[in-house]
Amino acid sequence: MDPYFSANFFSWFWVFLSRLPLLITFQYEELYSDEIQLIVMALFALSASFLGVFLLLKRLTMMANALTHTMLLGIVLAFIFSPTQPPPEWIIIVAALSIALLTGALIQELSRVWCISEDASNAIVFSMLFALGITLLSLWSKDSHAGPELLMGNPDALQVGDIPLVTVVALLSLTTGLFFMRGLKVAIFDPTFATLSGFMPALFSHLLLAQVALTTVSAFRAVGFVMTLSFFVIPALIARRLSHNLSSMLLCSAGVALGAVMVSVALSRHLFSMLFLPVATGPLAAVLLGIIYIALLILQQRKEVPA
Repeated sequence: MDPYFSANFFSWFWVFLSRLPLLITFQYEELYSDEIQLIVMALFALSASFLGVFLLLKRLTMMANALTHTMLLGIVLAFIFSPTQPPPEWIIIVAALSIALLTGALIQELSRVWCISEDASNAIVFSMLFALGITLLSLWSKDSHAGPELLMGNPDALQVGDIPLVTVVALLSLTTGLFFMRGLKVAIFDPTFATLSGFMPALFSHLLLAQVALTTVSAFRAVGFVMTLSFFVIPALIARRLSHNLSSMLLCSAGVALGAVMVSVALSRHLFSMLFLPVATGPLAAVLLGIIYIALLILQQRKEVPA
C-alpha cells in the first residue's frame, strides 16, 4: 500500500524522511508515485534554476520563453510521424532541438535581413510556431488527453523510466555550467573583453539556449511546456533579489526551486487526501514560486520605506 495515500501536508514529510535511505541508495524499484514525481521535478528544477541565473544575467529570458514554447511544435511532430507510440526519447529530443534551432535562426534572420527589432522578431516567430504547434496538437489529440498533458504535464503518469533522462540532463547542465563558468562570467559582465579575449559570447549564448532546450524536453512529461519558463526565471529573480554574487545566486536559485517542488508535491498530496481535490504538481509549484517572489518584493519594499 502507498504510504503517502492518506498523508496530510505534515505527515507527508515524515513519511518521506522515513523512506529517504531508499532514495539515497537508488533503490528505484521500490519508489511510489510521489517519490518519482519529486525526483523528476527536483532534478528538472535544479537544472532549470541553475541555467536561469545565466539567462537572467545575459538577458536571454525572452529567447528562452520562445524556445520553451515553440518546442511544442517539435514534440507534436514527433508524435504525429513516429512509427511507434509513444515515440522513442531520442526522436522527441531531436525534433524538439531542431525546432529550437529553427526558432533561434528565424529570430536572428528577421532581425538581420529585415531590420526588425529583436523583441518584435521574437514575438513574431514565437507566436507563429507556438500557434502552429497548438493547431496540430488540437487536431492530433482531439480524441485523447495528450493535448493537456503536453501543455501542463501529468506528474501522476511518471514512471521510474523517466528518471534516467532527467538525471543525465541535470548532470550535463551542471557540469557544462561549471566547466564554462569562467567564460560565462566574462561573456555576461564584459562582452567586449570576452570578444577580444577569444571567448566568443555568441557561442556561450547558443550553448546556454541549447541546454535550455534539452532541459525543457527532459521535463515536458512532468511539467509540460507552459510551466517550464517559471522554473527558469522565477528562482533566478528571487536569487537576484537576495544576492549579487554569482555563486550565491546559483545556490539560492537552486535552493528556492527545490524547496518549491518539495512543498508542491506535499501540498498536492494533502489536497487530494484531505479534500479530494486533484491539483497538478507542476502548476502548483509555479504558483508557489510566484507567491514567494511577490512576498519578497513586498518585504523588501517595506524595509526601504523610512519609518
